[in-house]
Amino acid sequence: MSIIERLKAQREAQALKLLSNSLYTKQYHLNYITSNSAFNIPYNGMQCDWHQVDMLSGGQYVTHPTNFIGAEDIFADYGLWDCTEWFNANGIKKESLCATPIRAILDKLYYELAIYDCYPKIFDDFWNYMFDELDMDELREKLQILKSSLLPHQQVWLTQWETKNEIYRRR
Repeated sequence: MSIIERLKAQREAQALKLLSNSLYTKQYHLNYITSNSAFNIPYNGMQCDWHQVDMLSGGQYVTHPTNFIGAEDIFADYGLWDCTEWFNANGIKKESLCATPIRAILDKLYYELAIYDCYPKIFDDFWNYMFDELDMDELREKLQILKSSLLPHQQVWLTQWETKNEIYRRR
């Protein structure tokens, strides 16, 4: 089997796994920008990623539930704000809700842990983002809520992620 055939088979298996996950296929009520796209939109003056120009020029956003499933079932509308004014100030006519940095972090972790059912290795670079102004006590509190909503093996992965990224070390 060629590498292309193996890759195709792997993608098909992953798609079937997603389609069998009721969290992936269910109907959601909220629509908002999250994950890395939300890190690029300043919230109360805090911008956690610097790729804003690329995101704006491309017009492609990570949006729950269109192309990403966030933790709506756990956190409802916690950490969502109206970012329409910010888009208008940047010359873009777009009405949208956006996740705060903490909500976007929770959504990223939820997506990997609960939706893909895997360790969140794509977010192992936590401190490479500009999270210096983040309220770490609030994040830690919300991580505990997230953890209590996960399956036991997913809780283990989240604990490993927290340890690797020194989430509980005082900064």
